[in-house]
Amino acid sequence: MNREKPKFRCGTGKAMEKIAADLNLRIESGMQDWSYEVADEKDFEKYLIHYDKLNNDDEKFVLMEILIQSATEQTKVSDFDNCWIELRNRIISDFEIHKYTVYYWCLFDNENLEDCWTITPYIRELWRKKYYSENTNIISSSELAELITDDLLNYGLIELKNKDEVKKITKEKIDVRKSLGDYS
Repeated sequence: MNREKPKFRCGTGKAMEKIAADLNLRIESGMQDWSYEVADEKDFEKYLIHYDKLNNDDEKFVLMEILIQSATEQTKVSDFDNCWIELRNRIISDFEIHKYTVYYWCLFDNENLEDCWTITPYIRELWRKKYYSENTNIISSSELAELITDDLLNYGLIELKNKDEVKKITKEKIDVRKSLGDYS
C-alpha cells in the first residue's frame, strides 16, 4: 500500500478565524491544535451543515479537522457510525483538500489499531480505496492480501496476533487463483 506522505498542509489563520466567527468557537493565540481543541462531539451536525455551505478550500480543510475530531469523540458506536457515513462522502468528494488530514489520521506508524483513534481503521480503508482508484487498478498479491487482512481485522474476524499468518495464507491463495487464471 502506498503510504507516501502527501505534501504538508495546515489550517491558515484566516480560515481558522473565519470558522471560529461563523460557529462561535473560541480562538486564542497559542492554541497549537486549535481545530482539535475546539471540536465538540455534540456539535457535529452543526459543523456538518456549515461545511456543506463552504466554498473556500482552506475553510473546508480546517472544518474537516474539527469534524473528524468531533466524530472521534462520539461515545456511542451508533453515533460514531452515523458521523463516519456523513464524513466519508465529503472526504471522498474533497479528497485533494483533505489528503494530508486523511494521511495524518491513518496513523501509519502504528500497526496496532487498538492504540489508534477510533476513526483510524475507517480512514485507512478510505485511503487505500481512494489511492488505488486514482493511481492504479493493478495491485500486487501482497497489497491485496494486506487489504483483505486489514478488513478482516477491522471487522473483528481475526485477532491482531494472527494478522501476519492470515496475510501470508491470503497471499498464497491469491497467487494460486492468479496462476489458475481466475484474475490478473
